[in-house]
Amino acid sequence: MAQVARRRTNNNHPKVVVDRLPRIFVRSLGTGIFPRDGPIVFISSAPPTVASSAVDDGDEDSLLVTPTGDLDSDGIRPLTMQLRDWSTKKKQCCFMRTSDLAMDGGPSNNNDKAHYHYSTNDPPPGVTHDPKERWVALDDGHGFHTAIAPAAIDALARCVLDFTMDRSMWTPNYATQKLMKGTKWDELSWNKDDPIPNLPSEKDVLVWTGSFSHGCYGSELPGVRACGMVPMSPFDLMSLLLDSSRINEYNKMSLGRTDMVVLQEGMDGPFKGITKIVKNESKVMRKTMQLVTLLHSRPLPCTKDAFMIVSRAVTRPSDPVDLFKTEILTGVNILLPVGTSNDCCFMINVNHMKSPIPLMIAKKVGLTAAVNFFHDLRNL
Repeated sequence: MAQVARRRTNNNHPKVVVDRLPRIFVRSLGTGIFPRDGPIVFISSAPPTVASSAVDDGDEDSLLVTPTGDLDSDGIRPLTMQLRDWSTKKKQCCFMRTSDLAMDGGPSNNNDKAHYHYSTNDPPPGVTHDPKERWVALDDGHGFHTAIAPAAIDALARCVLDFTMDRSMWTPNYATQKLMKGTKWDELSWNKDDPIPNLPSEKDVLVWTGSFSHGCYGSELPGVRACGMVPMSPFDLMSLLLDSSRINEYNKMSLGRTDMVVLQEGMDGPFKGITKIVKNESKVMRKTMQLVTLLHSRPLPCTKDAFMIVSRAVTRPSDPVDLFKTEILTGVNILLPVGTSNDCCFMINVNHMKSPIPLMIAKKVGLTAAVNFFHDLRNL
């Protein structure tokens, strides 16, 4: 263990020194007074939590401690302390667009900590400024979430649930129109508040295309909505889709997915559900497609044993720029129980993608992929 000592200097100020300490980050344990005569007075801080650590980590009193210089005659190496630089940390953070989420923004000036505490139109490093766009940082570059991240994820979950169930946005394709005539499909396809009764068919996949009217990034691109039955319970399917090590079980084009940052592991906490940032690579049209994406899952409040998974692209300034860039503008999986069965669920998906593939080809690929996703899950 490193030896820590406190000694007086010629001007009677304490000097903190340490032996063989690696480059580390520390935070205040409390405040105190070092009098010339008498005992040292120390008032400890409250025990840190994940949430409080994330909030405090961007404040001015966050210190970077680095051992510098040679060992002195006592065999102790002095420490250099300096404030952590948020403008430098931004290059390691993950940023998410929020202009379509109806979040209150902060000042419009370029504040180094703006992304940490509120939604701002100041883009991440390397991204072209767009006055219509707003951004938040989801993490601080060192494994903690930012102060604004839980509110941003909550706004994203509410937004995607609203547009997924907005009939006015979606137009069914011809096959879906035929399936809905004279069956319960039309009613079931827009349900999110009650368990699904027995389905008209366990093999059907219903598909819609839709447009987004918010006028923000990617709104000119169509989205795809699909629904159908999957022979797994909502919880089991949620667990499968969140487990990066199992992605090849249902996505044969994936070259692998890794968890980059885990912001919350369970359902209890500031995010109200499992929240992480993942990187997935796939082979599409002989090119490597990389997606860095937020994944968030939470229970649906109105239906017992129902869950939703939300996804959205994040931007990392440290990532290479020469990749075949594709973004998940918004994705959602709504998983509803079916009757009293514990071995199947009704899934409603929305995928809204931005890709360098020509629009007509991308739309065709998106519709095919939406249907194949159900088939792949059913074949497990």
